[in-house]
Amino acid sequence: MARWVWGVLSVVVVGLLGWGVVPGAQAATPTGYEVLPVFRSFYERYGGVPTFGYPLSGPLLEQGRLVQYFERQRFEYHPEHAGTEYAVLLGH
Repeated sequence: MARWVWGVLSVVVVGLLGWGVVPGAQAATPTGYEVLPVFRSFYERYGGVPTFGYPLSGPLLEQGRLVQYFERQRFEYHPEHAGTEYAVLLGH
């Protein structure tokens, strides 16, 4: 039951925030996933593909946080720190 609820919440959050696959958009990576807009500037500023690798997932909700997996790292979005350098943190 809990997985079902999180799955539904993930779809709702992704839809409301506009994160996800854009119709007609072309994935820019060999994995078929794109870096989420909320993570893009952090990803590019701190090394991009050589540092983090390609994205391995789309948006996911884990413990109430928006996350995205990359080949060498997991990004977490912390909305309570939006507008600061701590909005995106690396997880494990």
